[in-house]
Amino acid sequence: MNKSELRPKSWLVVLTLAFIALGAIVLGGNRLQLVQGSEESSADYGARMMKFTKEGRYDAAVQVGLEALRNDSTDSGIYEQIAIVFLIRGRKDSARREVWADQAEKYIDKELSVDGDNPINLLAAGRNLEIAGDLLTQKHCSYYERALLLSERIPILLRAEHIKIRGREYPVDPKNGEFTAFGHTFKIGPLQKENQAFSVRTKRKMVDSGCPID
Repeated sequence: MNKSELRPKSWLVVLTLAFIALGAIVLGGNRLQLVQGSEESSADYGARMMKFTKEGRYDAAVQVGLEALRNDSTDSGIYEQIAIVFLIRGRKDSARREVWADQAEKYIDKELSVDGDNPINLLAAGRNLEIAGDLLTQKHCSYYERALLLSERIPILLRAEHIKIRGREYPVDPKNGEFTAFGHTFKIGPLQKENQAFSVRTKRKMVDSGCPID
């Protein structure tokens, strides 16, 4: 589904769109939907989390996510959703942004621990780390650095013969440059292009902020 291009400065829109379907990834102007776990239950949890977040009931939104994790603690999409709640809360609560950014990072780490070889997941996690860095005037360099490290690993995963998602391997069609998982086909090219843009953007932010780059 094509939409008008979402610029990095419109990150709050991107985060809100991420609640539309659990596991949805907004890349450039395209939403690539990766269904993780039960589609029905995931949509239900995601809708409830979105509702509570829009109402400013952030604790309730997080509790919905934790409830979902009791059913499936390996669902990386749930961890991502919880991280997004904390990022939105940090955007709204300027006095405690560092607290909420740290909480978001905690769930990003959990997300990576259960699906750390999935390049789509890494790209989503990296962009959320970038957003966490955008929120802060201190400690932003550490978030940008982590985001950049993920961007450097993604091309390696995308060049593999198989894409690994939640412990399962999906073969890449070298002729068409794509793979199919959970009933959805993903083009390698757009993922590479989006990751390149993400990497360049993060490096620019690091330079502008005086962050060291190895």
